Amino acid sequence: MRVKVKEIDHGLHPSQVVIRIESRDGPEELVINRSLLDPNRKSIDVGQAVGRQPGAWLIELPAETGSGAWRIWVNENEVINGGGALEAAE
Repeated sequence: MRVKVKEIDHGLHPSQVVIRIESRDGPEELVINRSLLDPNRKSIDVGQAVGRQPGAWLIELPAETGSGAWRIWVNENEVINGGGALEAAE
């Protein structure tokens, strides 16, 4: 499962990048390794969703956000390729 992101800044190290993810509760920013971005820098792989509600997925992030979250709810229009095992179970 992939989630849409926006690259917003360089990290402290050349291999890092700051990204923004539009969560259900507002934008979240986190620093990740640049290698986690897809070639066109518009999404990252977050594995399988860990929760589901109508219209939203609970995803686990590869790094902690600026607000301290490791898991966030994202609207389904921010997700690419569905929710993996959770989607198959429905």
